[in-house]
Amino acid sequence: MLNDFAINDKCYDATNIRYNSSYIPSSIKIYSDSKSCDAAILASQKGPSDNLPYCPSHLLEFHVSPTAVLNPGNTYPYMDLNISVTPHQKVSSLFIRLHCVYAPDGEDTYCHGHKEMTVNGVWLWPCRGLSLNGVDVEVPFRFGYGCFRLFAHSQYLINATVYPQKCRSTLLVTAPVDSQLFPSIKEYYEERGSKKETSENELENAWSPMLILDLSDVDGVWFRVQPFPENLVGSVSLRVFRRDLQKDDDSLVLSRSFEVESPYSGVKWHDVPSGDYLVYAYVQRHDCLLICDQASKGCQVCPHTELNFTMAEHRAGFSWRAVRAIRDSGVQLFVFLLCIFAAMTVLGVLYCFYLQRRSKHRTAQELPLLRRIRVLPIYSDDCEEHTKCVSALVEILKNDANSHVFFDAEELNVPGVKPSRWLVDTFCKTDKCLVLVSPCVPELLRLDSDCGEKRRLRQNRPFPDLFVPGVDMVIRECTRVPSSVVQPEQGFLASERRFAVVRFSYSPPTPPQLSALGLETFNLPEHFSRLTAFLHDVNASSNEIVHNIAANRFGAFVKATEDMEEMMKSADDWMESRWDIEEPVTSVTDVVDDISFISKTPAQTAAEAAAEFGILPPDNMEDEEEDDHSNFKLLPPDSDSDSSTT
Repeated sequence: MLNDFAINDKCYDATNIRYNSSYIPSSIKIYSDSKSCDAAILASQKGPSDNLPYCPSHLLEFHVSPTAVLNPGNTYPYMDLNISVTPHQKVSSLFIRLHCVYAPDGEDTYCHGHKEMTVNGVWLWPCRGLSLNGVDVEVPFRFGYGCFRLFAHSQYLINATVYPQKCRSTLLVTAPVDSQLFPSIKEYYEERGSKKETSENELENAWSPMLILDLSDVDGVWFRVQPFPENLVGSVSLRVFRRDLQKDDDSLVLSRSFEVESPYSGVKWHDVPSGDYLVYAYVQRHDCLLICDQASKGCQVCPHTELNFTMAEHRAGFSWRAVRAIRDSGVQLFVFLLCIFAAMTVLGVLYCFYLQRRSKHRTAQELPLLRRIRVLPIYSDDCEEHTKCVSALVEILKNDANSHVFFDAEELNVPGVKPSRWLVDTFCKTDKCLVLVSPCVPELLRLDSDCGEKRRLRQNRPFPDLFVPGVDMVIRECTRVPSSVVQPEQGFLASERRFAVVRFSYSPPTPPQLSALGLETFNLPEHFSRLTAFLHDVNASSNEIVHNIAANRFGAFVKATEDMEEMMKSADDWMESRWDIEEPVTSVTDVVDDISFISKTPAQTAAEAAAEFGILPPDNMEDEEEDDHSNFKLLPPDSDSDSSTT
């Protein structure tokens, strides 16, 4: 052990370094004692090397292996660590340092030799180094040291540090007893009859490897075993247990199992979670077990090597870390997502409120309604209240929508106008036709009722109801234009541009006969602005149009709809009194019933007509003479006259 701190280290006598002949070999500095090596490390980085990042795998190779030392004389055989570092890139200096982590053997000077390990009151870990000082050394080159003692069951942390890269590779090493690792040492003891062997060596060909844990990779750890004795074992089993810190008994839970097959010397464990672990390396045999039950008799524990290590943080890739984070913080993640959703909802509501405020404060663009649109409302005469609603709508369209409305209640009051001819002429010359849906419309559009009788409204006005013929003309016009014919100037069908369906607050759902046409529907009074835009062919949504309607006319329309709704609630059977049942045509084979006729004389008929229309009755004598002229007989001719003529 003293050789580790001696100034002249015999272990460097066989060191060979290839260098360029133009440089002086003496410029290469070898740190052969721990004090100068530690000082060189502090001078290179101005701080301890334990906090440096790990080197990438392609930068250098770091290997350790045990060596059996069979010294003649009075000393027992022992083991040394053969450490080698091979850089694959240009480096200026390289250092090897050993830390003792755990040592159950009191003879292990690295952990228990305070006198030997202390220099000038400072504890120095064994260290060796190399500084090239600008020498152009070809890479890769190998820097090795083989004089660190290896004690059984002790655990050592070995760092290889390179500059100017300022990174390190770290190995955690442990070994079983020397006679269990090296058969040559076991033979040495057997030849001399020594009883130093432990109970584990009682099995024949008992062997377990030196176990190495490589901590240099960021996404996992490497387990390596050294060495594989020739023709002795073909594979080494690894069992990784994790300490369950939640239980008081500090129990172990099997985490992973690996097999290291010869000629390979290691296996990598990817995605290692943080925690405390215990690794067993052993050879599976038929005559022993890794763990024996205390109750079992005759159970032999297989020779093994164990290593304790702690992962302070996860060694895993990004995908594993993401899945692990989601699993470990599922509740927190759910609460976080819920908070994000709530925040987005609040922001959405605030944004909508902002848009509403902005639209209110935005300066409106006035669109003058220069053209006076000719409009024909097609409606049914359900009742007087409904006609008042239609009349109120007509007033708004005339005065506030710049429309000329052809309202039959006004147009057909002129004497001499035929309703059917007026409907056809008006339909042909109007720009827009509005089909108004009212409670009686669904029944009017049905072909036949359940009783086989065709329903029609009872006539309350001087002219008949024009809804059914008007709707027939609309349907014929919509179906006449092919669906493929598109108006290029507007971009939609002519029927969709000319016809529309209007519903009141009390209107029933649009009948299928009308909804099948695909016409735009306006619900009043909410869609007055959209209706005005439709009449004047303005392409804009209802949110972009502000339609100023006179308060008195709008109030009259609302009052008329409220009166209609009140009437519908108070008189449930009001619609039945409006129907006029049209009897079906009797077949020609039916027998006609006898009809009794009341015969009236012309005088009676004339008298009744005079009383009804306020005129003078006819002269009774003249009537009697006219009526009874057939009762007078003609006189025969005078005889004288007859005789004279003859």
